[in-house]
Amino acid sequence: MRPEIEDILAARGYDYFGLPLCARLLLVTDGTVTELLEALAGESLKLGLKKQFIDRTENHPAIALPDRHSACLYRQITLRGEKTGQDLLYAESVILHQELRPDARDMLEQQNIPLGVILNRQLADNHREIVDCGYRCSGMAADHLGLDQDHEFLYRMYRVLVKTSPIAIITEWFPLERISKILSNQP
Repeated sequence: MRPEIEDILAARGYDYFGLPLCARLLLVTDGTVTELLEALAGESLKLGLKKQFIDRTENHPAIALPDRHSACLYRQITLRGEKTGQDLLYAESVILHQELRPDARDMLEQQNIPLGVILNRQLADNHREIVDCGYRCSGMAADHLGLDQDHEFLYRMYRVLVKTSPIAIITEWFPLERISKILSNQP
């Protein structure tokens, strides 16, 4: 168990061990969530790029990255089952892409590849530091996942650290009912 997750959830009135197994797995994974979602869904996922542009970090006050005046890559994506067409995640990322190797930057800017997959391919020494998590509504996630505006999502916000330097902040929104339904239909 990661104590920071348990502390964040407890402050919001949630008992980590009272959460569904699927939620606990999604909150504690320190690898790429794409691979975990593929294992849970029993199918490959493809990235749906919704929006991507270069901006400056000062335009994103919630990202809590150290260099407040750097250019960053802002990205909104979904992950969708290749067979079922079900969207299982909506994510917003702010990435200090100048901190990545040039080939990793090119992959981010020119290909539909999730950041976690790129970092794994690049063999970067990286890990995630949870900043926030729990359940809440998100109009943006609901719009992108085709759900009602008052839908409550499991979410997690984390910094991606390479060695000890933060290079990105990512917020992921999971339509837990969809994921649980897929799990209940598997052998």
